[in-house]
Amino acid sequence: DAQSDLAVLKIEASSKDLKPLRFADSEKTRVGEFAIAIGAPFHLDNSVTYGHVSAKGRSRIINDPSMDQDFIQTDANINPGNSGGPLVNIEGEVIGINTLIKGLRTGIGFAIPSNLAREVSEKLISDGRYIRAWLGVGIQALREDTDYRDLITGVSDGVVVTAILTNGPAAKSDLKPSDVITSVDGRPVATAQQLKNEIRSKKIGDSVTLDVVRNGKHMKIKVSPDAWPDETGTLLATSRPYQKEETDKASGFGLTVEPVTRELAARYEISEAASSAGVIVTQVARGSAADRKQIHPGDLITEVNHKPVSSPKQFREALNGADPKKGVILNFTSRGTSRFEILKESGD
Repeated sequence: DAQSDLAVLKIEASSKDLKPLRFADSEKTRVGEFAIAIGAPFHLDNSVTYGHVSAKGRSRIINDPSMDQDFIQTDANINPGNSGGPLVNIEGEVIGINTLIKGLRTGIGFAIPSNLAREVSEKLISDGRYIRAWLGVGIQALREDTDYRDLITGVSDGVVVTAILTNGPAAKSDLKPSDVITSVDGRPVATAQQLKNEIRSKKIGDSVTLDVVRNGKHMKIKVSPDAWPDETGTLLATSRPYQKEETDKASGFGLTVEPVTRELAARYEISEAASSAGVIVTQVARGSAADRKQIHPGDLITEVNHKPVSSPKQFREALNGADPKKGVILNFTSRGTSRFEILKESGD
């Protein structure tokens, strides 16, 4: 399984020849407990080093969007050649599979949690591959997004949907950017990794119930996860003739927006499905709040503070009613992906 960097080897041996190690429940592994790494560093077979579990739930160790898992961090001395060897607890049970180091002699090593290793290996044996489920959303822990946390009510913890891919399963559901997911099938989630872990092993095509808070209201949304695609590009937009609309403009936070006209739709390749609502960004002032949030000309703004906008006038009115110091929530579509950002007055 390339994404987790795990493989299963089949060998011919009787139970008398080999005694397998027991897998521990890595969820019950505690930070600070002893950790013993076994491997062949620098081709020195059967080497043993020991240390402690330094941390759990380490993610974003590798800048690779396909790496959807977390890791156990250990200060047990791990070197090239330890990869693939077990990380065991003081009872001799496997708590992880050594896989990564952050520099030589740093005391910072990482192991794949045993629960994931067992899950992947069982699927490789039974099905020949490990199929991950995905929703096609960008996510971030609410506790990490202080600007948004200060703006919303009705929820103190959860996972914020920051973007929805147009070709992902979530795009077919009622989920929206800026929604806060608090649980998956009744299991609470407070971090992005917890949400990934809950979704990853779901059966492809089966409906999953998400508890969601939107604009202070609690709701349940059903989504059917799909198999993780080999490449997660966005769908190409198509253009069509448009009726000429009003030609006025509106500005704020460094943005200039206009109605979607035939010319603008052709220039920015706005899709037919996206053309029914929203205003199009035609200018972004350099160094402005919108520029800092990477909003671009051609982006289609659909909501301001959770209120739909379909004309520059509505956009202007929505901004007039907002507190620029506290921030304004913008829902928009950018290059085929639905996103949201918080724009604040410069200097905050």
